[in-house]
Amino acid sequence: MKKLKTIKNRQNSEIDETEYFYEIMALIKNACNISENETIFYLGYCYQCYIFLCCEKIYFAKVNQYISEPLEMLKITELHAIKMLKDYPKTEKDMEVENIISDAVFNMDNFLFWIDSPSDINSKIDAPFYEVIKYLNRYTKDTFKKDGYCFYPEDDDNYNDMMNFHAVNEKTKEEVILYADEHYDETNKKRLPTQNLYEIAVDDLSGKLSLYRKRKYKNAFLKLVNENNEFFNVANFWVLEMVNLAIHPHTYWYFKVWDIHRIFCGHEKFRNIWVWDYLEKYEEPYFMYIDEDFSRVAVFNFKRPEYCVKGIFKKFGVKVKCIEPDEKFLKEMVDFFNATAERLPEVTAKGTYYDAYRKYVKTNWQQLIFEYNHNTAGWGWGENGFDVPPQQDTSRFAEAPALPFDLPIPDYTKLVKENI
Repeated sequence: MKKLKTIKNRQNSEIDETEYFYEIMALIKNACNISENETIFYLGYCYQCYIFLCCEKIYFAKVNQYISEPLEMLKITELHAIKMLKDYPKTEKDMEVENIISDAVFNMDNFLFWIDSPSDINSKIDAPFYEVIKYLNRYTKDTFKKDGYCFYPEDDDNYNDMMNFHAVNEKTKEEVILYADEHYDETNKKRLPTQNLYEIAVDDLSGKLSLYRKRKYKNAFLKLVNENNEFFNVANFWVLEMVNLAIHPHTYWYFKVWDIHRIFCGHEKFRNIWVWDYLEKYEEPYFMYIDEDFSRVAVFNFKRPEYCVKGIFKKFGVKVKCIEPDEKFLKEMVDFFNATAERLPEVTAKGTYYDAYRKYVKTNWQQLIFEYNHNTAGWGWGENGFDVPPQQDTSRFAEAPALPFDLPIPDYTKLVKENI
């Protein structure tokens, strides 16, 4: 572990994002007459709204500007407060909605879908949001205790990009801040909770603690974070991380990156077909259909009528529910792939990229393969350019397998018939 002074100087580089979220929180508290002392949790962004939890109410807030614009002009243009009457609401009768700013109609179906979607606050907890909300509603600073010490994230202005927690000796009331690194298992390529005392640094707020007493804080914390949390069935470390990220949304954005490339821009329905920029070694080539709100995804195998992922799609912090489109959609998609490439009449410019496009692309399916080969498999970027067919090109800039342009279109309607 680096020296404490070095750690404390590791200020989060995205302070503008911090202030942006905190200003939205302040605006919500002001609009709803919520005490400054109440903790407000940031749950995420969906349906063009920032979503917060405070005092057992969920707030959906739309604002008038992006993070990069001056905060003094920031305003909430739409704000809805939802109180769940059941831990797991399934119909409109299970909740109460109050329109606080704007009379715009709140979409109950969107809310019910979101509440049942996997939480993406952190990568280790996949529980649906209604379970996370149930937990946070009952969470207090006394939730995590071990050996006479209480551990909790604090709603403060500590912008350090290392996970940090306050710790209090319940008997003496002495308080410290612990900076804790997760442990990465190189052998198994896994993220683990903190495993060693040297991965924890102690900031003694009193300046009076001996090394022995600091070590007692560390020992208690190390035991606590490696114990299983019964509610989520994961190590306590990941639950503390989730609470920390919800309280400190300045770190929230680092965990969500949609590294994707759009294939079809002009088509109303199928412009939402994408390929991922990078494939892991174990992954087969795939393309994705993503809904307009980036809340649902279907992941199709290029070579076979199969879904590459079912249940939850998780990658680079992105975590969304997988869907299985109906037979009508799948038939329309196959017909679209068989049709003449929508961009073909427009590709008249000169250059190696456009020459290759005209050479290899005749159908929308081949356009999808062309963009996958170029974007994901790294074809066309190396010394061979587009002179060599992608599956024969040894100078490609990626390890992802290339696809031949005569690859047959799988009959994706079998996904419904055979429930693959």
